[in-house]
Amino acid sequence: MELLARKRMMLFSGSANEPLAHEVADILGIKLTGTESSQFLNGEIYARPSESVRGADCFVLQSHTEPLNFHIMEQLILIDALKRASARKINAVIPFYGYSRQDKKGRPREPITARLMADLLHTAGADRIISVDLHTGQIQGFSDRPFDHLTAQPSFIDYLMKTIHGPITVVSPDPGGVKRADKLSRHLGAEVAFVHKRRDPMKHNESIALAVVGNVEGRNCILVDDIIDTGGTVVNAAHLVKDPVPRTRRQRHERPGRDDLAAANDGSWRGLAARVDQRGDYRRRGPCDGRGRGHDARARARRGGRSGHGTRRTHGARRQGLRC
Repeated sequence: MELLARKRMMLFSGSANEPLAHEVADILGIKLTGTESSQFLNGEIYARPSESVRGADCFVLQSHTEPLNFHIMEQLILIDALKRASARKINAVIPFYGYSRQDKKGRPREPITARLMADLLHTAGADRIISVDLHTGQIQGFSDRPFDHLTAQPSFIDYLMKTIHGPITVVSPDPGGVKRADKLSRHLGAEVAFVHKRRDPMKHNESIALAVVGNVEGRNCILVDDIIDTGGTVVNAAHLVKDPVPRTRRQRHERPGRDDLAAANDGSWRGLAARVDQRGDYRRRGPCDGRGRGHDARARARRGGRSGHGTRRTHGARRQGLRC
């Protein structure tokens, strides 16, 4: 009875970023609890903790990265397994919160998937959600249970203060991110600018950068955004900041090739797969240290690395592929 009454903290990880989970465990001074994971031939996911979790405070770390739906379901199934194994409390730790861009109805009959994600996590058994730099702060209100919204901005501030010297302008690639840019600029003693853009609501991942509002001439410009997917918005903004001539036609963006993948750490710039501009508009792409798709991810991308599923695993055997 004494053992059951003693508080225990247990950390679990899905397959999205096991190296990050191991690093977190080392910092906390605990071991990463093993899980058994496999897939049936029809694609169904199987996951269970390898140790007893009765009465324990469990943390399930999983970032919703590509393949996004697989990682979401894997986390939900693991949370459900912990609930049915009588865990005392279950905390879902999600550095990148999937489906967060659909946080409101912009057109009739559109879903609000950010709320749906919160409902799924709570139904699975999560008592608390912890995330980093949400797409919009109001996503916290979609949860009826505690929702901790953390920020990685201090890490970026330290990096930028050490590497960039001279006058600085923090540029938001769209008007909706001005508050984010303003918050960063206060710590750097910088000015703020933003790019006025237009997006076709009928087409995803396409936008037109029209004009820069703010002082960027002769200054070090920092483009800050929360999600980089195809990189179209950031590439357009970088072009416009260097050559502030309004573009009158839509820019078409192909999906990134293996040789021009860049990476941004999850934080103020939540990077998934940014396209590097061949004209050299980017001189730096922010700190990458392996927690996200860092510099070493390029080599894996060239090899065509991608998470392979269908084999039984423990945390001693890491999956191959890109993780962030």
